Amino acid sequence: MVMKLVQAAAVLLYAATVLAVPLGPRQNALKFASESDATVKASQALITQQIVFSASTWHSFAFTVQPANTSLSAVFSSAILSQGDRIEIYGGGGFSDYYHGWGWYPELTMDVTKAFKMRLSAAQTIDVTGPPVDLSSSRTLVVGWNFIPYSKQSSMNITAGLPTPITLSATSPYDQIKSLNEGTFAQYFGPQWGWYGTLTDLVPGYAYKLKLHAAQNGTASFAPPTPAAPVTRKEVHSLTDDEQDRFVASLRKMMEGGETSPFAEMAHLHGYPSHHSMGFHSNENFAYWHRVYLLEFEARLRNAHAELYGGDRNIGLPYWGWDKSTAPALDTILPERMRAALADIASAASVRELLGAGASTAHATGPVGNLWNNGYELHNASSPISSRRPEFWNVVQRDMAIFRTGLATKTHAQALREQDFTHGAGHAAMGWALFGASVTAFGPYFWLHHCNVDRVWEGFLAAREAADGSRSVVMNEYRDNDDGTFSLPLTPFLTSEGTSWTPIDAVDPAALGYQYDNVPQPLPSASSQGSNRVRGQSDDIPNADPSHLYQPAHARFGKADGCVLSMAQPPFLLHLFLVPVGEDWTPPTHTDELVEPHTIGETLYLGSSTFFGGGICTLARTINTAVSVPANTQLERYELRGLYDEDKPGGDLLASPDFFVATNACGGNPPVPDASWFTIELDE
Repeated sequence: MVMKLVQAAAVLLYAATVLAVPLGPRQNALKFASESDATVKASQALITQQIVFSASTWHSFAFTVQPANTSLSAVFSSAILSQGDRIEIYGGGGFSDYYHGWGWYPELTMDVTKAFKMRLSAAQTIDVTGPPVDLSSSRTLVVGWNFIPYSKQSSMNITAGLPTPITLSATSPYDQIKSLNEGTFAQYFGPQWGWYGTLTDLVPGYAYKLKLHAAQNGTASFAPPTPAAPVTRKEVHSLTDDEQDRFVASLRKMMEGGETSPFAEMAHLHGYPSHHSMGFHSNENFAYWHRVYLLEFEARLRNAHAELYGGDRNIGLPYWGWDKSTAPALDTILPERMRAALADIASAASVRELLGAGASTAHATGPVGNLWNNGYELHNASSPISSRRPEFWNVVQRDMAIFRTGLATKTHAQALREQDFTHGAGHAAMGWALFGASVTAFGPYFWLHHCNVDRVWEGFLAAREAADGSRSVVMNEYRDNDDGTFSLPLTPFLTSEGTSWTPIDAVDPAALGYQYDNVPQPLPSASSQGSNRVRGQSDDIPNADPSHLYQPAHARFGKADGCVLSMAQPPFLLHLFLVPVGEDWTPPTHTDELVEPHTIGETLYLGSSTFFGGGICTLARTINTAVSVPANTQLERYELRGLYDEDKPGGDLLASPDFFVATNACGGNPPVPDASWFTIELDE
C-alpha cells in the first residue's frame, strides 16, 4: 500500500513494508465529545516514511515512524548534503547546519513529538523506517501558538485529529489552525459550527500551527483516551436518591453557558436551528442515527459528571420505561424528587437561554415561538399524562405486546414500523410545547424517551441475535432490502477515525460502551411453544399472547404530490378510526372520550400518530404508522378516518382541521383532506 500526499513544494509518501492495522468495531467515538471508547491499535511492524524534497526549498514535516537511532546524522545518513543545508525545530527548539567535511553542527535529537522544517540543496527522497510513532506521548498545550506534528497514520478531520483532551474557545477571539505545509487554515466557531476554512483534514507527516485562547487542563496526546467502563442505562424511577441527584446536577452542568452549552449544542442538532435529524425519520436508519445521537449526549453527560464528581464518569443516561407497565409513577415521566429539582428549567426564561436570542425574532410563532413564549410543563401528580392523553397507556401496552409477539422472526423493516407507533406516542405524551421536531430535544423528556426507544430497538436486535446467532444476519437483511439508507452517513457524527458513522457501526451497545439493565423480551406467537430468553430480560409485561386478539397493519395519511400538506406545517396528532362503510358515525369531540379500545357501534379506535412538522422543518408530507387491528378484521368492510388534534390545552378533536397551513400546491389555500388521504393494509 502506497499513500502519496502531494503539495507544491514537497511530497510525502508512506510505503508500507508491512502494514497491518486491525480496525475493530467502532466504539463510542464521537465527533464533538472529549471521550472516546475506541481502541484502534496500529501494528508494531516496521513501516517506511518517505519525505520527498524539492531543491533548495524549505519543507515542513513531522515523523509518523519512530527511528531506531534518533540522532540527526543517523536519521538523514542517506541524504545528499551540501554546505548550508539546515534544519530547524519549530517553536525555537533548536537548529543545525551542515558543514562540508564536518557534518551537522550542533547535533540534534529528532524528537518525534516535535515539528520540523528543513532545507536541502539537492532534490531527493529520504526514507525513514521504524514502527509507528507512539501516540500516547504527552505534550503541553499553551495559550497562544502551539506547533503540532501530525503523527497518525491516516488523515482525519480537524476535530478528530487534534490531540486530546483539548479546551477550545467557543467565542471570539476564535481559535485557529494553520498548515505549515500547504498554507491552508481554519477557525473554530464553537461546538455548533465547528471548524471552518480552507483547511479541513490533518495529513500524516504534516506540521501545523495551532492558536488557543483558553487555558488547558493538563497534558494532551494523540492516543485515544483509556476506554471507560461500560455504563448501565437504568429506568429513571429505579434510580436511587443519590443517582437522581447526580443526574440532575450533571444535566444542569450541561446547561451552563446557555445557547453555547453542551446541552443546547445537542438540542440544536435535532431541531432548531440545525435540523440534522430531519433526514432520519420514517426511514430504516432512524434507530441508528438516534443511537449515535444519544451516545453524543451521554458523552457530554459523563463529562459533566466527571467535572462535578472528581473525574468519575460512571453515569448512564436513564430511560423512561413506558413499555413496562401502567404504574402511576411512570405517568409523570420523572420521579417527583427529580421533577422538583428540575422545575425551573421548564420556565420560558430558562428555555430562552438555551434557544438563543435569535429564536424570538426569527420564529415568533410555531413551535419555536411557543416554546420561547411559554416554556413547557413538567408533569406531576396533579397533571399526569393520563389526564391529557387518556388513551396513551392502553395503546402503548397493546402495541408493545404486538411488537414483542414473534419478535425474533420479524424483519428489520417490520420491527421498525411497529416500533414507530410508540415512538410517536411518547412524543405526544411530553405535551404540546415539546411536540414539534424543531423543539422537542430542548426538554429532558426527549432524552429519556429516546433512550427507551433505543432500548426497545435493542430488544429486537437481541432477539434476532439469539435466533440467528449473529447480528450480521439482520443487518444483511437490511442491506439486501435497502430503502436507500443503509450506506448513508449518519451526519454530522464522525468516528474517532474521522469517518462518518453508518448504521453498521452502531449495531451493538456493548461495542459502544453502554448496556441496559434489561430489554423487552419476545412473546411467543400462537404457533410457538416458547421463546428464547436473551440478555437483559424484562418481564414487566405479562407473557400473554395477543396474536389471537390483534394483528399488525400499516396506516398512511397524506399524499405524495398535488394538493398536500405544506413543508411548513406545524406538528399535530392524528387519531385514527376504522369506521364500517356506510355507518352514520358520530365521532368523539374531546380526548377525554378516547378510551382504548374505543367503540361506537362497530367503529374501532386505532390510536394516534404524529406529524413532526414545526414551521421550519423539511419533512415528509405524510404520516406512515404501524397500527393494530382486531384479528380476522375484514378491512374491505371498513374505511379509515381521522380526527385532528393540535395537542394544545383543551383537548378538542376536529373532524376538519382548521390549523393546516396554506400552500401554493393548493392554490394558496390550506389542503382539505378527503377519503383518498387515508389508506390501511395488513402487514404480511
